[in-house]
Amino acid sequence: MKVCNIDSVTLLSTVPFVVYDKNPTLIQANIIYESVLGKDVKSNNCEIIEFNLDLLHNEDYYIVVNDNGGKSTPFSLNVDFPSTNVFECNFENNILGFMTNSIDSTFITKTLITGESVQIGQETYSTEGNYVQNLSNIFGCDSTLFISDKYYKC
Repeated sequence: MKVCNIDSVTLLSTVPFVVYDKNPTLIQANIIYESVLGKDVKSNNCEIIEFNLDLLHNEDYYIVVNDNGGKSTPFSLNVDFPSTNVFECNFENNILGFMTNSIDSTFITKTLITGESVQIGQETYSTEGNYVQNLSNIFGCDSTLFISDKYYKC
């Protein structure tokens, strides 16, 4: 997963994250994986955090960074956080929802700082929203990209 830190404090390698089987801000969700970042994520930087986890296809999962799993779900990121001793100016950007891939679909969620843009395939996205790209390779195989761009201002 790509963790981007738009806060003024470094997220240390010991900062925990939790993977939930449902959106923990809306309904009761179960913890299916807990770990730590494993590397520092400095202010206004991004790091790729790698971990292996067997997940069911076509299911929604949610990752919450700076979460020690100690809060009952559902919880409010604005009201109930921090659940660790690491304080940030905004916890709303600490959640990433994603759907595991089906055979011919890819789900992409990007969190950017206001003013940034991202290029995916031949398209450049600079406004918040949900987008769909249909791609075809030289063999005629089709793929669909489901893209969700979110923008945050700290």
